[in-house]
Amino acid sequence: MAEVGDKGYEESDLHYDENSDKNIVKGYISLKNIIIFSKPVSVRENIHELEFIKQRKWGLYFQGGIRQIDEPNFNKILNLSKQ
Repeated sequence: MAEVGDKGYEESDLHYDENSDKNIVKGYISLKNIIIFSKPVSVRENIHELEFIKQRKWGLYFQGGIRQIDEPNFNKILNLSKQ
């Protein structure tokens, strides 16, 4: 988990090899206050405790790569990572 940093970069700001067919980056953001869990938190096993996921097919919620969550859900995930 992390907080979004001060600056994001769009495709026009990126420097990469335009001749490569492997480039799929459209933009990126900087991160701060990064937390790396010593124990992964399973969404499948804890879906009933995560109020920010309202869809029955919860995997769809995570498409797109970045999701904002509120502080109570953040604390739930943090506590689950310590169990």
